[in-house]
Amino acid sequence: MTERLCVIPVRAGSKGLPDKNIREFRGKPLVAHSVQQAIAANIFAEVAVSSDSDAYLEIARQAGATRCLKRPAELASDTAGSIEVVAHALVACEEAAQRRYGSITLLQATSPLREGRHIRESVAQLEEYGFDSVLSVTPAKNSPYFNMLEFDHHSATYVLSKPLDAGVLRRQDAPEVFQLNGSIYVWSRSAFLSQGKSICDRTGIYVMPPLNSVDIDTQDDWAFAELAAKLLDERKADKQTADRGQ
Repeated sequence: MTERLCVIPVRAGSKGLPDKNIREFRGKPLVAHSVQQAIAANIFAEVAVSSDSDAYLEIARQAGATRCLKRPAELASDTAGSIEVVAHALVACEEAAQRRYGSITLLQATSPLREGRHIRESVAQLEEYGFDSVLSVTPAKNSPYFNMLEFDHHSATYVLSKPLDAGVLRRQDAPEVFQLNGSIYVWSRSAFLSQGKSICDRTGIYVMPPLNSVDIDTQDDWAFAELAAKLLDERKADKQTADRGQ
C-alpha cells in the first residue's frame, strides 16, 4: 500500500490574529483540530507539523502529531510559501523515516471545521483517478458570469469578468464555479516534486459544504467559525435524533 504523509504548517506571529494557530477554539488549540482530524482520517503513515516555534511544536506533539519539525529561518518569514514549507517537511520526514511517501496532504490549521472523512475522501480521489493534485473547494457565492466585475482598459469601464452568450439569462444555466477553501491540498509525490505548484497540470476538486469550509484569518472569521461549529453540532444532533426515530 502507498504510504501517505500529512503536513500541517503553523507559523508563529500571525499579524491579523496574534498566535491564532494556538489560540483556543472550542476547548483546544486551533492547530490541535487539524492534527486530530488527520489522525481521525486513519490513512497517514505520518502526521507532521512544521513550525518556527518550539512552543507550537510542543502543543502539536501533545495533540498527537507523530513528527514535529522545526523549520529553518528562511521558511519562517512572511514571504515563505506553503510549497517550500511542504517540500522541506517531505525531505525531513523521508530522511527520518527512511521511506518514500506516495502522496502528500497539506492541511491548513486555520480550517478547523473539516472532518476526517473530508481528508480521507480527498486523498481517495487522487488515488482513484490518478490526479496530480486534488484541492478542496466549496460552491462559489459569486460568479464571474453574473456578478463579478473587472475593469476593461479598452472601454475604460467595468464589465462582467466572463460575459455569457446573450441567450443565457439564468445563473443556473451558466457553468458551475467553485472557490478554493484552503482546507485540503493533496499531491502525488511525483507531481509535487516535478511541478512544484499548488494547482498541478491534472487537478481534481473535492467539494466541501460551506460551513465546513470556514477559513480563519480575522476576528470576524473567528466569530463566524464559532457560530458555524454550533450549527454543525445542531445539525448532527438533529440527524442522530431522526435516525433513532426510524
